[in-house]
Amino acid sequence: NSLCPITGLVSARSFRDRLRASALLALLGEQHFTLMAFAVHDLQLIQDQAGPQSVDDMLALMGQRLRGVMRSAST
Repeated sequence: NSLCPITGLVSARSFRDRLRASALLALLGEQHFTLMAFAVHDLQLIQDQAGPQSVDDMLALMGQRLRGVMRSAST
């Protein structure tokens, strides 16, 4: 269970593993799951205009807010 050091959310690798396992269980009819996905565009533009720390700060804030609305069992 590795976490992204910036967002505090699960890493991309852990996410893929958990998604694969959840999808398999759903296909077998053993559980339901919901996937929420979004994209953040123009990170380079933000970095160029406000500096590299601004992108890390924005991603950290996004992670904090997502953790604030997720169930503790959700990842």
